[in-house]
Amino acid sequence: MENVRVDLAAQIRFLRDLQGYSQDSLASHLGISQQAYQKLECGKCRITEDRLVQISAFLEIEPWQIKSLNRIELMSVYEQRQEHSARLKIKKEVLSIQNQIEELKKQNEHLLRQLNNS
Repeated sequence: MENVRVDLAAQIRFLRDLQGYSQDSLASHLGISQQAYQKLECGKCRITEDRLVQISAFLEIEPWQIKSLNRIELMSVYEQRQEHSARLKIKKEVLSIQNQIEELKKQNEHLLRQLNNS
């Protein structure tokens, strides 16, 4: 049982480090002190299912993935999520630029009409 606790804690620490979060930021999300969080991450305290759900929500990964996947698989999940986020961001930027182009076209047409009417 102790090994399971340490392994789960190590997985959480790996994911937190991978995503660049501090212990403070995760502790704050959980509503506990950094010292209390450190005990969870070191395997000194049991991580309940409820707490695991909170942690996994913060890290944007499913609890079963934290429990079951090895580090290479976890990195792959994280990288896929990053790529998806980047694609969404690019799509939003493209839509924004397309909207700006349409607005500029309308302004251009309006100015051309004013020029032709003068």
